[in-house]
Amino acid sequence: METDKEKQSEEVAMDVLDGTEMEKNKVGLMRVRVEAQDPTAKAVDDLMIRRFLRARNLDIEKASTLFLKYLKWKREFVPNGFICKSEIEDELAQLKAYLPGHDKLGRPYSVILARKHIPVTGQEGLEQFKRISIMQDYYPERLGKLFLVHVPYVFAAAWKLIYPFIDKKTREKVVFVDDKSMRSTLLEHFSEDQLPEIYGGKKQLLPMQDA
Repeated sequence: METDKEKQSEEVAMDVLDGTEMEKNKVGLMRVRVEAQDPTAKAVDDLMIRRFLRARNLDIEKASTLFLKYLKWKREFVPNGFICKSEIEDELAQLKAYLPGHDKLGRPYSVILARKHIPVTGQEGLEQFKRISIMQDYYPERLGKLFLVHVPYVFAAAWKLIYPFIDKKTREKVVFVDDKSMRSTLLEHFSEDQLPEIYGGKKQLLPMQDA
């Protein structure tokens, strides 16, 4: 005789299966829709389409609109289909991006020293901070968490301005870390041996080009 616990486990398994099948069907329907409007969508795999679907709670119409916007942006932002090697080398030479390790969920993370990358005063600071919209619109479901440490006042002010325009899912992933509780806050998500030394851990920063 099945126990209540076994029945619950079976029900959960069926829910997962049903959800997977539904997702798979919606990926197929969305593919037909976007390929009809933009033939370049044929080059994109199902995993990419699924990310856009999940970013819009499996709403095919909304996900398709976002995906077609992404394809258009990609053609304009990277017209040759790739970023030239010299641009990448120039960015890496500034030593502002690091790949130290993994969080407690096993996800790799990066450290970006924004002071070397983003101006922190005036309108320029606001414009640069809006880059978060690129992440949510063109790279959906790729971000686990975004921890903002040692945030200048101008960033906090800019965030209040753009907050209403940021997707709810993205907003929930952004964490402003208070300096006074920085170490304890970060240790909730990273083990001490994976937390960079500059944030109170034991991990050395490894430049991205050396990773």
